Amino acid sequence: MKTQAILFIFLFPIILLGQSRQTDTPLPIVEEGEKLLALNLPDSALVYAQSILNRPKLDLLSKNQALLVSGRALFNNNNIDASIYPLQTSLSISRKLKNKSLTLLTLIALAGTKIVSENPSLDSAQILLEIARPMAEASNDTRSMGRIYNGLAIISTDKLDYSKASEFCSLCESILKNSNFKREKAFCYNTTGNYFDELYKKNGNEDDLRTALGYYQKAADIFQEIGDKRLEANIRLNLGSAAGFLDDYAKAEMEVKHAMKLGEELKDSTILLDGYYALANNYEGENRIEEAKLSLNNMIALLKKTGTAAEIAFVKDQFSNQDIEVSTAFVKNRVDLLDKQIEIAKSAREKQILWFVSVVSG
Repeated sequence: MKTQAILFIFLFPIILLGQSRQTDTPLPIVEEGEKLLALNLPDSALVYAQSILNRPKLDLLSKNQALLVSGRALFNNNNIDASIYPLQTSLSISRKLKNKSLTLLTLIALAGTKIVSENPSLDSAQILLEIARPMAEASNDTRSMGRIYNGLAIISTDKLDYSKASEFCSLCESILKNSNFKREKAFCYNTTGNYFDELYKKNGNEDDLRTALGYYQKAADIFQEIGDKRLEANIRLNLGSAAGFLDDYAKAEMEVKHAMKLGEELKDSTILLDGYYALANNYEGENRIEEAKLSLNNMIALLKKTGTAAEIAFVKDQFSNQDIEVSTAFVKNRVDLLDKQIEIAKSAREKQILWFVSVVSG
């Protein structure tokens, strides 16, 4: 049910340090990088970080900050592999400087790379977050604690450790309840929605899916409020999928089309591709075969325009995490199957008409 794209909810932006705790020392480079990332300008953040790193006689604290910003910018640009080296170097320097704030930030960032990489290493991510957890709790850093609990909830859910997942979801929601960190609350709501979604897939209890739907809705509302269209679109795809499984096809279609509208505004073909596929699934569920076929044909046309492996990997999660390569040929096979369904239905109607005529004539 979850789309692969929604995993980037775990991409932790760098924390605006003054909002949640006292820091070891002022970190102006980190704060400037945060401003750029908050504006969804990772390329600008990367250029800024590189300009710092190119300075002659660069002091270690400035280098440490610039490496962290560089790693986060690469990470937010979905260049996960490239982000690891600057983040690891940043962690090494921050430990040498005994700078707790930078160490905490980098541990959380590195954990994110382990979760969303092409070959996730959940155990490594869990270790990093468990190291970061007492540091955040000791400094009463609400924002970092929320992100750490959220990350541990994601890992526990992916490991099918439902008891731990429930615990961390509750901790995340509780610690952020009275805070002003809306984005973190939305991350938490989405993760909790995914947890209840997994429970539904395990036990088949529709009440769990209804609970997931409620959490997804709260997450979507927050992202809409703060104007993050990309995250809102991905959450609405989750909403559409959950509603479809509950046979609420009207809501499913509304949410998916809303997500696709946002995808068009963002010129994000991945959201559009996922939307076409979700619409096809919903239309099939309603036996609206012609419309399902049209959605898949639209998807084929868009796949031909994009034509890259990255753009066609979007439905991986639609198949219970199996490594099924999506291609125009793959989708065309589904269109052919729908054609056969239409032919069979048409043939059945013709036979029924002939039978009716023969009875009347007789």
